[in-house]
Amino acid sequence: MASRPFAFSSNNTRLGGTENVGRILIGEPTIGFQAALENGIRFFMGPEEVPGKIIACFITTEDTPFGTNTSPAIGNPIGGPTAYFAFEELDSAAAFVSWVEEYSAFIENPIVFDKSPGNNNGENDALTWCQTNEIWTNFNADPLPTATSVPPTATPHITPTPVPPTATPQPTAPPQPTETPVPTVSTYLYDVTPCGYEFGTYALSTHNLTVGKTYIIDSNTVTTTAGSPGEAIAEANYKVTINQNQGAQEFNADSYNTNHYISSSTQVECDGGTN
Repeated sequence: MASRPFAFSSNNTRLGGTENVGRILIGEPTIGFQAALENGIRFFMGPEEVPGKIIACFITTEDTPFGTNTSPAIGNPIGGPTAYFAFEELDSAAAFVSWVEEYSAFIENPIVFDKSPGNNNGENDALTWCQTNEIWTNFNADPLPTATSVPPTATPHITPTPVPPTATPQPTAPPQPTETPVPTVSTYLYDVTPCGYEFGTYALSTHNLTVGKTYIIDSNTVTTTAGSPGEAIAEANYKVTINQNQGAQEFNADSYNTNHYISSSTQVECDGGTN
């Protein structure tokens, strides 16, 4: 399955559409990624979640060795990093319970769970401890239902089928026209930097653009409020350089009116011309 977005909220801000575990926000906010960024909350995509693998996400610092796959700096995108995410991938429920015990000792809040079968091997207790200690996980401690075996079907004996009398055909209603399906267009989310600026913002496009190249944002989609990223884009003649492709996302049609939108795949240069 695909990965999901994560964000860090230093002041415990809650956003509709997201799940909250302490200061960790998980999921796509109802107001959209751009509006969340303008409110000081920047989302990052977590690791790809593979069936059979358990993911644990926790807040850490840059020099913390515990955990793997530490993310880039997160927090205020202009004022500098305030925290880091780390993601741990585990192969089984038993490994998850043991990892939680190891992590609790690392943060000097050690705990040892009752791993007896009557206590569900400690899985529910480990989940509860994570929820109260700012650890998000995709692990579900409830056991999966056991499939019921289906007995083999006996070979049926062929019996003659009586032929019913022919009924008088009834008139049939004319067929109803079917609606032509609307093709789905993938929309990509990009981290971009306006030409001449050091801070970044977001942009949408139905084009799969090249990282490191410069493109022009449709001026009709840029809100040039004073001090906003849109004002910087306008001052950069609507030219932005692609820093990172966050991949194809699901967006409502209204997103094109509330986000910066790159409508052409023609490459340009920050100082003029095309490349």
